Amino acid sequence: MNFGRKLKMVLEIKELRHKQFANMLGIPTSTLEGYLNSGKQPDFEVLVKIASMVIEFVYQKVNYIPLGFAECS
Repeated sequence: MNFGRKLKMVLEIKELRHKQFANMLGIPTSTLEGYLNSGKQPDFEVLVKIASMVIEFVYQKVNYIPLGFAECS
């Protein structure tokens, strides 16, 4: 699976539109679409921002405790 397909999965999971994600990364929407569709690769700075967002998302999901779970233990 190439980078663009993996990045599309991130957008779908986080339920973000291209424009929102591009703004979060501080890049033009056209640049993001180049990553998604044209096989272009982000520079190191943008890649670190993407990785940080993914790590934060996973951390939030892993540390999620449903209501009432603590009382059951």
